Amino acid sequence: MTILNLFIISIIWVLILDLSGFAQTIDKTLYKIFYRGRAYREDAHFKPWDCSLCMSWWTGLLYLLITHTLSLLNIAILLAFAWSTMMEKDIFIFIKDIVTKLLDILYKTFKL
Repeated sequence: MTILNLFIISIIWVLILDLSGFAQTIDKTLYKIFYRGRAYREDAHFKPWDCSLCMSWWTGLLYLLITHTLSLLNIAILLAFAWSTMMEKDIFIFIKDIVTKLLDILYKTFKL
């Protein structure tokens, strides 16, 4: 169950930070707070708040500590899930593209 929860944590952060645009909103908000009066820079990043790898790692580590399941094996699994966040992002984009293509084919077939 711990491994599944760590995987779900990584998926949640990928969806929130990489695919929803929430990370850019966080960047702009933090930039306004810390750099008042300066124009926003597109390359401004505030890790770990805009990094799915970082947030998966730290949230997963906190989860392992809270649930008393901290072990070398669980840390290694957590690290693998955190590292794979970019691949998870690409998989979600691929699935979205497939569904979009299928909907386009259905739309053309039924001429809705």
